[in-house]
Amino acid sequence: MNDQSRPLVSIVIPAHNEERRLVPSLEKIDAFLKSQPYTVEVVVVENGSHDRTAEVGREFAKTHPYVHVMQVKTRGKGLAVKAGMLAAHGEWRFICDADLSMPIEELERFLPPHTDGCDILIATREGKGSRRVDEPEIRHLIGRINNLIIKITALPDFEDTQCGFKMFSREVAEVAVPATACVNAYDA
Repeated sequence: MNDQSRPLVSIVIPAHNEERRLVPSLEKIDAFLKSQPYTVEVVVVENGSHDRTAEVGREFAKTHPYVHVMQVKTRGKGLAVKAGMLAAHGEWRFICDADLSMPIEELERFLPPHTDGCDILIATREGKGSRRVDEPEIRHLIGRINNLIIKITALPDFEDTQCGFKMFSREVAEVAVPATACVNAYDA
């Protein structure tokens, strides 16, 4: 893909059993993108769902050509993220959860000039001034327990590794993701 046809942003959405939430989230993303001056592709990665996630994604993609749906046979969010990052073409590769637990409008904060020269940007829901909107208390509690375990065992400097909003520059994604990826993916 030449740089002329490369989108500025690829939005990668891992989706497991998201048939009810996927289309409303894609509609929110579509409404947001209509007001943006840059090119975007959306890569929905279904992985091992037992519902119609892939089918509803493909139906949406029929009328939204910038949306691509692929499937990963083996279940696992990490595998879905890796497959989507490998399939993406954008200068920036943005990962967000299918439920848009963080508003898509926050995407702007991950793009230049807000990057401050960083190639990896990770959102947090635990930082100073952060607030949670409509998140069930049990989900918050489970997330904090998972985060504590990760912080103690692997990443002591990060407060919220489980936040679904992460951005990688193309250069970093093309080096880091293939080095860790073992994915069995196919186009849906």
